[in-house]
Amino acid sequence: VHTELEMESRYEVLMENYCKVLHIEALTMIDMAKKDIFPSVLKYLHEIANTVNALKTFLPQAKLKGQERIARTLALLFDQADEQLQSLEKEVDKTKDIEGVTKTATYYAEKIIPAMNALRESCDEMECLTSKEHWPFPSYADLLFRV
Repeated sequence: VHTELEMESRYEVLMENYCKVLHIEALTMIDMAKKDIFPSVLKYLHEIANTVNALKTFLPQAKLKGQERIARTLALLFDQADEQLQSLEKEVDKTKDIEGVTKTATYYAEKIIPAMNALRESCDEMECLTSKEHWPFPSYADLLFRV
């Protein structure tokens, strides 16, 4: 049986750990998006645009609607993910000014996790449209069935 002081101490240690883990996860997500996902998607978009332009020159009668649709959708998703990344960075930066472990943990639960989930959803959608050669990480299928 723990005293009230021991229980409060354990609670504080657990909440501090929760905040530290989420902080590391958020910073890792920001880093992965900036250094891996975004450059890969931009490179793929560049290749699609070059291919469409080359095909229009070579085959002016080709409609190329599918290629243009993929490029347009990917570009819109990229813009959305970029906004979400900026939002996540701002939310993470705000955690420096929060006092108290309970308030900090609540902020992570209410602000950081939803911001991370939003960015993840956009990146997951971009993954579905980006060629395997360009995507910087193993796909879910690779992780589940090919490891």
